Amino acid sequence: MTDPNSVVFAFSADDVIHLSGLTKSQLQYWDKLRFFPPQYAANNRRSPHSRVYSFRDVVGLRTLSLLRNKHNISFQKVRKFAEDLANYDTSLWSKSQVYVFGNELYVGEPEGDFAANKEGQLVPIVFLRNVIGEVTQGMKALKQRHSNQVGKVTRSRFVARNAATIDGTRIPVATIKRYWAAGFSTSEILAEYPSLTEEDITAAVAYEEPEQGRVA
Repeated sequence: MTDPNSVVFAFSADDVIHLSGLTKSQLQYWDKLRFFPPQYAANNRRSPHSRVYSFRDVVGLRTLSLLRNKHNISFQKVRKFAEDLANYDTSLWSKSQVYVFGNELYVGEPEGDFAANKEGQLVPIVFLRNVIGEVTQGMKALKQRHSNQVGKVTRSRFVARNAATIDGTRIPVATIKRYWAAGFSTSEILAEYPSLTEEDITAAVAYEEPEQGRVA
């Protein structure tokens, strides 16, 4: 099971909307209230890429989305629960469930003392390990390249420290160029990077860095 703290991946607001099930207005409102701000956020939220979320953020937001949108838990209770979840050891997330008991929400381990003492009264409504798995699968789908990314070079300040990369990957163009300059053929480079295509290699070799101060 994936550890929410071990995944190094940056998600845009659009990614989070897709993965969490939250609406754009909910995500923005929760950030505005400082109820659930992104882990990496610029002071000016109107600037491009000002909201960048971690894997742990997305798992938490999907959990809260299920509580709010699927199980109709009140916003006040979801907000209180989010505070509890933030303080909960994430190493136990994959073993935990979210329970509803009366009008309250709890997170804990299924075999814990609390669950044993409340047997027959607690109702598990969200399994955190399932949420982690769903986000992991969704993340893999997001990482799949689209046909319009093949044979293109891009730059992003959140990928490879703004270095030019093959679009849809984290593979630096400079690395491909070094292989090419060392005499590697296209097929030999593809053997090193099987996720790339001949069009990607051609685009990388032909790519010229923009003049200083300009971004392609």
